Amino acid sequence: MITTNPIKTEYAWQTPLEISLKGQIGEVRHKNKVHDNSLKIKTGITAGLGILTGLTLLSKGKFNPLNPNTWKNYLKIDHTKNIIPLAGASILGGLLGGIAFDKKENLKPKLKESISQMVGNFIVPVSIVTGVHKLTDKFKLADKMPQLKGAARAVKRINGSLKMLPQVGLSIAALAIGIVGGNFLANKINGLIFDKDAKREVRFADLSGHMEDICMVSALVAPENKFCHFIGNFIPPLLGIAGISVGTANNNSGHKH
Repeated sequence: MITTNPIKTEYAWQTPLEISLKGQIGEVRHKNKVHDNSLKIKTGITAGLGILTGLTLLSKGKFNPLNPNTWKNYLKIDHTKNIIPLAGASILGGLLGGIAFDKKENLKPKLKESISQMVGNFIVPVSIVTGVHKLTDKFKLADKMPQLKGAARAVKRINGSLKMLPQVGLSIAALAIGIVGGNFLANKINGLIFDKDAKREVRFADLSGHMEDICMVSALVAPENKFCHFIGNFIPPLLGIAGISVGTANNNSGHKH
């Protein structure tokens, strides 16, 4: 006797009500995803406008995004020394965009994220890295590194790399300490202002946001190196990550209570 096994489908053993609820949940998730993507774009634009405004003010009008004749002056701005004010401009722009385009109930998470970004990702790490850079310059650690003898080009390159080791090694260590310490301090501040038990863990997005610190380290270690100087020009666009993180923060963000 030939028997056939019925093909089980996703809805085979579900009631019409369950099927309807599943469809509604899927529709809500789709709408939320569309809203999230739209909000990222909008807050990215407002964060970008904040950065451009900051660049205009810091350059005292020598760079003006509305005047194409001044665009070449963008490359003349010392971005490494202006990370903190430009980060503040990005965060403010992202916050204003989030307030304008997101739900009012998400204002508190955005304010928390503003503090986490400004204190934890910029003020503390950048200050520590800059401080370490000044100390290594003061004690002239580069001059204390051993050097190879010889006039060959390869020897000169090796010697140059050896001189950079103290700066690079200590700067990377300082950046790591700054990220952890900054996050700890930001949590304490958020706890005092908002929730006593508020806690935000370091996220992968924070590490990508610290790309501007890596650019800063490169520019500080070898300010006369054309490539390192070129890398420094990517700092302002990368700062937009912070503004977007603030603008899109909501009650499901990384803050724990």
